[in-house]
Amino acid sequence: MVSLIHQNTLGKIGKFLSRYVTNKSKKIQKRYITTRCPVKSDPTSGSCRDNGGIMRTTRLRQKIKKFLDDRGEANTTEILEHVNSTMRHGTTPQQLGNVLSKDKDILKVSTTKRGGALSGRYEICVWQVRPGALEEKV
Repeated sequence: MVSLIHQNTLGKIGKFLSRYVTNKSKKIQKRYITTRCPVKSDPTSGSCRDNGGIMRTTRLRQKIKKFLDDRGEANTTEILEHVNSTMRHGTTPQQLGNVLSKDKDILKVSTTKRGGALSGRYEICVWQVRPGALEEKV
């Protein structure tokens, strides 16, 4: 009988402490929460993460255009291997695909079939630099 009363009291004290700690931590969080990239009122200033979208992929784009200008045309995996072997941090296939498809100076020439040991056959894109693209930017 005594142990039941003792356990019940400990349970109430535990719930109280748990609620107290939770409320205290919420108050602390409300006071000190800041956004990672504060929103700025000037739309031309960009965010702190991507420098306004201007410099995020510039070196990657330049490297790809120079490689395609020297080589003529290359498929996506060849470009990926070149970028990852020559740049310190390289790139991911997803980022490379986005850069290749959205850059107006890089043209998709054709697709070729590739055969993988595990994945079967799949298509891969062949890319080329738009004629005169590098002369305009210099």
